Amino acid sequence: MLNDTNDSNGQDGVFKDLYLRDVAPPHPGEVLRDDILPRLGMTRSALAKRLGLSRQKLGNLLAERSSMNADLAVRLGKVLGHGARYWLGLQMQHDVWLTEQEAPHGLTPIHWKRPAKAAPLKAAGPKASRMAGYR
Repeated sequence: MLNDTNDSNGQDGVFKDLYLRDVAPPHPGEVLRDDILPRLGMTRSALAKRLGLSRQKLGNLLAERSSMNADLAVRLGKVLGHGARYWLGLQMQHDVWLTEQEAPHGLTPIHWKRPAKAAPLKAAGPKASRMAGYR
């Protein structure tokens, strides 16, 4: 989201983080363990078998000892119907939040300046006509 003024989180810049929160987004294993498995009425062993995984590999994810990877995300996406991007997105949000908590102190944002408005392109040759659709 573009933002050129201070916002309620004290950010002063062009970009605004839409995911600022005090609590970490859930780990994909937490979502699977607490939300999805109970609704399916399925055991961990049955889900592991359905996914073609060992119980240990699924157990590590459910216990949040391992992270979601592309292979596991594709398997869950196909079996549960959410799609791989859903699972990878959960992992990414969780990882980014944790990393931001450990970010080095003293980093300060660069204050972006808005460029002066550019003059409209004049149709003068093949390059100008190709760029006409990008205005």
